[in-house]
Amino acid sequence: MRSEGTARAWVLTVLLAAATSLQAAEPSVVDPKPGAVEKNDKIDHRDEQEVAADHVQVIKGGDVTLLVKTFLPPKDMAFVPFAGTATHVDIWANPDGLGFDRLVDTAKKIKIRGAFSTDHAANFPLRAEGNIATVATGPGGGGPGGASSGLHWSAMVEQFRVDIKWSRIPGEDGDDGGKEGGDAVVTAVFSKDNKSVTCTSTKDISNAVLDFTGGSEQEIDGLRGGREGIFSGTGEHLGKTIRGVWVKSGPNAGGEKPGLGQYFPNPAFLDPDDARAVVPGQLHPKNAARQHRLATWEDCRLGLLDPNKVVDGRHYMGGVMELKGTVKPYPLAEPVKKGDLDFRRTKNELVVLLEPGRKPRELVRDIGNKFPKANDDATSDDEDLEPDPDGGIFVYAAPAFVLPAGEAKKGWRVAVRASFVEWVEYKGAPVSDKFEWHMERTVESDGQKWVPVGPRNGIRPGRIKDFGID
Repeated sequence: MRSEGTARAWVLTVLLAAATSLQAAEPSVVDPKPGAVEKNDKIDHRDEQEVAADHVQVIKGGDVTLLVKTFLPPKDMAFVPFAGTATHVDIWANPDGLGFDRLVDTAKKIKIRGAFSTDHAANFPLRAEGNIATVATGPGGGGPGGASSGLHWSAMVEQFRVDIKWSRIPGEDGDDGGKEGGDAVVTAVFSKDNKSVTCTSTKDISNAVLDFTGGSEQEIDGLRGGREGIFSGTGEHLGKTIRGVWVKSGPNAGGEKPGLGQYFPNPAFLDPDDARAVVPGQLHPKNAARQHRLATWEDCRLGLLDPNKVVDGRHYMGGVMELKGTVKPYPLAEPVKKGDLDFRRTKNELVVLLEPGRKPRELVRDIGNKFPKANDDATSDDEDLEPDPDGGIFVYAAPAFVLPAGEAKKGWRVAVRASFVEWVEYKGAPVSDKFEWHMERTVESDGQKWVPVGPRNGIRPGRIKDFGID
């Protein structure tokens, strides 16, 4: 572990002149490990004890973040100075750091501070290490000091950060279930009258079986491998109420009939306390309860919107997604106030209309060499920024291209390609990695309704690699 450079000390001094005093918080007791360390040694990071900062402070208009941490030895133990010095702690000279110092450096207490530039996503740990021994052999106990103690401690101060991932869907760790060799990510959304179900998948749907109230079932015939379908009873099952659906897509399986694929129960027929009543892809209750007009749609779930649904005389060619950011560590040393946290988003978008016998028309073009290009964060109305007990905050978006109802002619095709970058800021400074996601929609009119066409229909993690139009 490299010692902090003295050349940066003046930088930290200047910064602190503009900062207010830092409040005290709970210290951490270090975890002794076998073996002593020499100053400037590099400890394997897997050996580090992860601890939360006593205090996080953002200064200079959000350009600088200060981290402060206090360490205590376990009972009957004491910190040991490095051989030939009076220094008990070594601080890693993080390349993103502006300066580091030791506020307290004794056998019974260590307190360190680091200043970091926050002109990029916060990814700067404050790392420290030292030696430790029992009181009988350590300082004040008559024994030798220095690295001969035989024990060391090593810690990484967990900076304030927000981890972003998909919310409430399979593959929520950011894995795209539609990639080659992966499991399919399937969603099933039931209509208000429970007579139909809309199924989407990141892989082709090879089979669907409807499970009706009363115990009868019906296999949907004629599936041709598309990634989306709206299914309802036909023939003798016409008008029957659907209590669930099996969807076969890729190798997915589960339940009592794994050969039929994955089973999705209709939450309308489940006890509210049943864990299955939380449908994968359903918006978090905080967002669903909003007075935002989109949240009243029956299909306002993560996935694709029905292009044939008419709202205020318009068709919406797009989808709905939700992200969850988890604040770590939580709770913080100081309460999160209104306006402290903010989801930010930028986008690149291309929308093309293809008409039979005519050249493609670009209806929207907002792509270029700079990525991301356009700001897509005009309001915070789509965000829930009051952390849950586990530190969760939420944002949802409904990216869509709008067409007036009744305007489409047979053979018209609309292709929408939108790629987004999402991150979180705390008091104006980035505190998360940048999370990329995208939405693709390709639909064609048969003269009566819009029909999904081709594989590029989905809303998934990752950026669009190719804005080309099929």
